[in-house]
Formats: sequence, structure tokens, C-alpha cells
Amino acid sequence: MMGLIRLLLSKSRAAATTVEAAQGEEVSAAVAAPKPAMVFTDEDHLAWIKHLRERRPSNMKRGLTLQQEFELWKQDRLNARAMEMMTVVSSESIAS
Repeated sequence: MMGLIRLLLSKSRAAATTVEAAQGEEVSAAVAAPKPAMVFTDEDHLAWIKHLRERRPSNMKRGLTLQQEFELWKQDRLNARAMEMMTVVSSESIAS
């Protein structure tokens, strides 16, 4: 499983490097830096492993590969993190 995740991360890094090289210009740090809600952390990796251990194959959608299931799971997790960040920001604005 770690091999799959490492492969996915290396492909995304290679694609980002290729895009920057193809553009031929330096990308500003603000644009190049990932948004905090979109960073896949070690905690996410451990949660994915836990998900794999606890999932029931009967609950999976038919025809999905493990990679497709991972992408769906990752998107759901990142969306949940973004919603969590929005509630923290809105509760801070209410408190002040």
C-alpha cells in the first residue's frame, strides 16, 4: 500500500516539475505553495491505511480500482478538512 501512495506522490511531483520547466519562468512562491487544505500529510496516510484495514469490500462501488477508491477517499478527506477550516475561521470571526 505504501508503494501505491509513494507512486502517486512521485507522479504528482514529477508532473508539477514538468509543468514548471515547460513554462520556462519562475513561479512566485505564493502561487507555487499548496493551499493548507490540499496538503496530504502523514496523518492522512495513516488514516488511509486504517480505512483499508476496516473497510468492507461489499460496501465498495463495483468496478473501482484501488487507485480510484484512494482518489475518492482523498478528495472526501480534503473536502472535510476544508470545511473544518471554514468553521474554525467563521467561529473566530464571530468571537471577535
